[in-house]
Amino acid sequence: MMRADPARLLRSALLLGLALLIAKLLATGQMALYMSPALDPLSGLAALLLAAMAVVGTRPKSSTMPRNLGGRVPTPNLSQEVRPTATWRKTGLSAELLELRGDRSMHHEEGSVDHALTYLLVLLPVLLGLVVTPRALGSSALGGESASALVLAFAPETNQTQVDPSSRPIEDVPDILAFLRRTGEAGVGQPVHAIGLVARSADLAPNEFVLLRYSIVHCVADARPIALLVVSSQQAEWNADQWVEIEGSLGSRERTGDRLVSIFADRIVPTEEPNNPYLQAI
Repeated sequence: MMRADPARLLRSALLLGLALLIAKLLATGQMALYMSPALDPLSGLAALLLAAMAVVGTRPKSSTMPRNLGGRVPTPNLSQEVRPTATWRKTGLSAELLELRGDRSMHHEEGSVDHALTYLLVLLPVLLGLVVTPRALGSSALGGESASALVLAFAPETNQTQVDPSSRPIEDVPDILAFLRRTGEAGVGQPVHAIGLVARSADLAPNEFVLLRYSIVHCVADARPIALLVVSSQQAEWNADQWVEIEGSLGSRERTGDRLVSIFADRIVPTEEPNNPYLQAI
């Protein structure tokens, strides 16, 4: 005899919802807002496993009866009245048997509440993931830390060889950082092109702001901010967390004894948030 188990069907629905959520994030490219693209194959495999578990869970549960009892299984009927005997009173079994029914009902109710809460905790992120459009980390992810305190600074060097500026600008933040690792402050004057978030700080001049990007290793939980100082020729009237595209040249700005890595901007224009806003760990 085959019968459907509502609890099994509910668990299968939740597993299928998780699989659909992962598939949706991968298909739309939004998974890059949560995890490194290098983990996309594993995420796809996880979605397939969840879907397979959901299918297995929808199979009706078989119920077999022993043939020698004619399809009937004797079970104790706890609803029947239990009459204690003198022997039971002496051994203390009377109270235990009389309380067995109540204890069993209480544990059943507690288990039902625990299951309901567990299902709800799984259902909420599934619904949010399917309905809400995710966004990349912004300056609020700094946790109240001043953006200007995160700006990269040149390492103190005594012997430096000047690098002749190239006519072709360095593209975006990863290439800029790779170039600076090779040249240090000798690379000042090199034309650059960068995209990032605007981060404001009270201790910056009106024509300055911080260009912010995040690098991740596996997921946004290990995100690390990378900040460059941007110096504009005019007052920088850009809102915080706005994505901008900058063309200019590398520079050095002295502040509190440090020489900050700066971009002297010739052109700043608003731009759309990139499909993959995070940089790979640098």
